Amino acid sequence: MVHTNKRVGMLAAASLVALAAVAIGFPTQGLMAAAAAPGPKPSLQKVEENAEMSGYHDMTAMEKILAGASMGDVLESKSLRAKYAPQLIPIFGSMVKVFDHAMGQYPQLQAFYTGARNHYLAIMATFGDAASLSRLQALEKSPKPFQALSGKMYFLEYTWLSSQKNAAVQQKVITQLTSIAKAHPYNEDMVQLLQTIRALGAANNKVAHQAKEIILKYLKGPGALQFQQMNAMKVAQGRHLNKAAIFEGVLLDGKPFSTKSLKGHVVMVDVWATWCPPCRASIPHVEMLYSKLHKKGLDVVGVSIDSSARSLKTFLAHSPKMVWPQLFDVNNPGNQPIQRAYGISAVPTQFLLDRKGILRYIVVGYAPQEITADVKKLLAK
Repeated sequence: MVHTNKRVGMLAAASLVALAAVAIGFPTQGLMAAAAAPGPKPSLQKVEENAEMSGYHDMTAMEKILAGASMGDVLESKSLRAKYAPQLIPIFGSMVKVFDHAMGQYPQLQAFYTGARNHYLAIMATFGDAASLSRLQALEKSPKPFQALSGKMYFLEYTWLSSQKNAAVQQKVITQLTSIAKAHPYNEDMVQLLQTIRALGAANNKVAHQAKEIILKYLKGPGALQFQQMNAMKVAQGRHLNKAAIFEGVLLDGKPFSTKSLKGHVVMVDVWATWCPPCRASIPHVEMLYSKLHKKGLDVVGVSIDSSARSLKTFLAHSPKMVWPQLFDVNNPGNQPIQRAYGISAVPTQFLLDRKGILRYIVVGYAPQEITADVKKLLAK
């Protein structure tokens, strides 16, 4: 998943589940109480702002609970689901209530919030919440076509996530989602759903690739077009693959740096920005990989495309586990030379160099399973 516009970005953030988003500082309970308080009906803009701030707050709370654990690993493990469910289900539930309340006040928000709400229901069902599963099943039977379709889609997400990486089950899910995509090519929720299941719980690369192919072949809405553009960018970047690659510039402290100094190591070059929700979502996973695999030869180099050194420094000051070097020239913010050289038009984008400095993999968007598999392949050589 990549950075998008504000409204779509917020919903994309919701579907990432483990998003390490900006802590706004407003407790969800307070926002809900304010929204439900007697008095004049709040404006549509205010309702949207409340929902967005609630989402950011809850996802920050999730990050603290998980303490760097991967949401994918949690969802795939019965023992981890049992461990975290009592803490996470109430947080997901609070967001369901926020979305329900917002849509109750302004029914026109259903087109934007129904998918995010139902995604949370699918996650809670995967964590064993029977009420959420029953609600998804009831939605499938709704007399309203939009609600019934959404219920069916997110029940399929639940089926995928709860399959414990069963390839046969997931293949059936792919078949059904393909039929839905053909019948509803402009369904924006389908784009987010497919990207989510690619990132969380795919049994193997084959089913993950098939989920991607549905977006590329059958979907036609704005989200799908953006995904297709990002995929085309990745294909174009392929001309750099299997060739020597050097990422160099100035570090945040003003010192020169080049990945040439890291030959003999596997190097992940993480192009990101503090303002990008999917980038922030990926950080705990990168931190986990670095902590587990650094001694085995993995190094990470950040390339910040922020425009403000102050924002970057503030973010890093609150991220003590991001101990790797950060390329950022205070006199030329944005790392434009690297962006131009490697055709970067979306973040996060992660480049993986082998021990000889050869670029072997490029991962665009938040794809923790893909990046983990690629890193381990290079370390094994």
